[in-house]
Amino acid sequence: MVSASRCAALLFIVLALTSLFLFTKSDTPNPSPKKQMGNVWYGVCGWAILACIALIGLHGLLQNFDKALYDRIGGCKPVFWLEAGAVISFGVAWLVKGESFEFLRD
Repeated sequence: MVSASRCAALLFIVLALTSLFLFTKSDTPNPSPKKQMGNVWYGVCGWAILACIALIGLHGLLQNFDKALYDRIGGCKPVFWLEAGAVISFGVAWLVKGESFEFLRD
């Protein structure tokens, strides 16, 4: 049986790959400066999602190595905040792709 945490990790990986590879596609060989700026945003957002996933994994591993630190950090709900950061990062990439920001519109 597949656990909920594995499904969540898979979802965030798909969102990161969407930001990094699908959103950066272009029909033209020489994209406009605004498209290039959008690609920078997609890259930052995609890597931020991957960083959040990695930090969640490290938090899970911490339980095996330093239980006292794991318990101390656990009160801050790091998994919640890292998942929220990943969702917000994808939201920013989505808004950039939808040309919601004036400075990135073509």
